[in-house]
Amino acid sequence: RSLHATLIENLNADGAKLIVFDLLFSGPTVVAEDQALSNALAKTKNVVIAQRIDRDSIQNRKSLEFPYYDDANRIDFEKSTSVGLAEVSLDGDDVIRSFVPALKFQGEWLPSLATAAYLRLEGKSNSSIVVSSESVQLGEKAFGPVHSSTIDAVDKSAIKSLLVDFPAGMDAFESTYSYDQVVLKQFPAGSFRSKI
Repeated sequence: RSLHATLIENLNADGAKLIVFDLLFSGPTVVAEDQALSNALAKTKNVVIAQRIDRDSIQNRKSLEFPYYDDANRIDFEKSTSVGLAEVSLDGDDVIRSFVPALKFQGEWLPSLATAAYLRLEGKSNSSIVVSSESVQLGEKAFGPVHSSTIDAVDKSAIKSLLVDFPAGMDAFESTYSYDQVVLKQFPAGSFRSKI
């Protein structure tokens, strides 16, 4: 986790607008490693990390897998970050054509990772999420139309999703750097300035 901390520090030093980890930091590793990541997250305040809903259809219950915290060692991955659900809906042919903007959990709308990133950029909280049968409202902006692509395995509710509109493909990105290049600072200065 100290490598993730270094990555965050390097991206932040280069001017990254937002850093989004599609990773679950849900359990402990080595205390020093966990502290390094927690400290980096606390310093930058522009990071979004993932959590997930664990569904147990046998016992008919759902639980939330939170980012790790340990009060005794002053480790808290969620305190300074925004958190979004790592929830992906596959179509019948195993292709992702839509994404889940938010899921209701214990009466509260929880944002997906993409929605959490959007809300962080717009300075909005989870309370600005309003899901209807036609659209998803995030603050002043409405996205839609929504459709029910999946059924929740536990409570059998319809999971609302939005179609992904991404016609450009990977060529839309100016450049790509590997994880190790960023950790080792092997990129031109300013490569990540104002980028997500």
